[in-house]
Amino acid sequence: WLIFPWEANGTLKDFVALRNWEIPERIWLIDDVTRGVEYLHTRNPSIYHGDLKSVNVLINSKYCAVITDFGSARRLHQKQGIRETSTTQTEKKIEAQPVFEFQASFDALTNTITLTGNEYTLRWAAPELLKDDEPGLWSDLWSLGWIYYEVMTNSIPFQHVRKDSMVIKQVIQGDLPSVTDHIRMSLILQLCSITIKCWSINPSDRPTAKDCVKLISWMPMIAPDPQRSLDIAAPGARPAELLMKLGDMHTFQGDLSIASSFYTEALGIYTNIADNAGRAEALSSLANLHRYQSEYDQAIALYSEVNQIYTDIGDSEGKAGVTFGLAEVYRGQEKYSEAVMLYSEALQIRASIGDREGRVEALLGLASVYRCQDENSQAVSLYTEAAQICTDIGYERGRGDALFGLAEVHKAQEEYGEAVRLHSEALQICTDIGDRMGRASSLRALAGLLNVQT
Repeated sequence: WLIFPWEANGTLKDFVALRNWEIPERIWLIDDVTRGVEYLHTRNPSIYHGDLKSVNVLINSKYCAVITDFGSARRLHQKQGIRETSTTQTEKKIEAQPVFEFQASFDALTNTITLTGNEYTLRWAAPELLKDDEPGLWSDLWSLGWIYYEVMTNSIPFQHVRKDSMVIKQVIQGDLPSVTDHIRMSLILQLCSITIKCWSINPSDRPTAKDCVKLISWMPMIAPDPQRSLDIAAPGARPAELLMKLGDMHTFQGDLSIASSFYTEALGIYTNIADNAGRAEALSSLANLHRYQSEYDQAIALYSEVNQIYTDIGDSEGKAGVTFGLAEVYRGQEKYSEAVMLYSEALQIRASIGDREGRVEALLGLASVYRCQDENSQAVSLYTEAAQICTDIGYERGRGDALFGLAEVHKAQEEYGEAVRLHSEALQICTDIGDRMGRASSLRALAGLLNVQT
């Protein structure tokens, strides 16, 4: 027998169904499950769970995910899918048990399916398992994609398909739901992209759990709060921290007017409770929105107010963010010497506190100034450094910006083939993460290159 503890808030499936959680709260749960899978997969030897689904994830009193039910788990070599050659007696007993709760065979010639076993686990099973191939860590990733789908849609896999045989047929034929059709999924397109990759029919095309953690870590998330009001129209129904995350989510999607309304509401709450740090964060986010729309005077006024708050409370990291924002404004106004000075200052602060995302932003800003001044060798060096950091930390938005900048350098040097390649790669990144403004810029750049070449 294997005995596992219960947790205060029940299963992930039941917890998600409790109420209409906001998207950042759902992302919090998704991130936690993904980190749990990464932990299992990075043990030595790696641990393959074998039965990942929402009812095998519990939510504890701190609203963290706890993966449970290891009855189908196996230890594998570090190389995915290869079992250990030596096992303990206990492990041998476990391996003697059936790995899966079903067996199925599909005859492509006659288009018939023979199935025995448990329907519920079947819906999370990867196609290679249905074809009686060797399971591996990649099989967990298929199931993990379905957990993402469950958390965001409140639906189990193939919820409206009654017959097991039809489930298997759809999986093997790759007839899967369109994740972008769901309203919540459509608002966090990078998660859609990750989910689709987890559902790759070819196991080698699926990301690793570590890849997923890197990508999800950049999404806006906050711990679920069951105590908040269900009536979102009620004053103070959503805490300021949640409103800020919702603002970030819409900013990433390019919905700036919606983002502004969330930041403004958060600002009102922070002001009422005299939370100066929170107030500065909200004002800074509003300043950024003005900057994105080239409304530089409004941006400068807000940045100045934020800078004073951070000076008063002694927040040097916050001041670095303001410095970067002002540098971006000066670059937009083509005041390049002022921009370089502020970018360099922000870069030094970010590097000293180990803020790699902030370092990337400063590097990209400096590179853009050098590119605008035709100092291409310096620009290429900085863009390349930024792109490498982004790859290391999974910061796809920054990598897309770096590739865009490199493409523009190659365009200026009339190296059009390389410029098209880099712009195409940047376009794909922007599409994957739902960066509408970045996608529009890449499309315009590609159209311009086509005109130049014709």
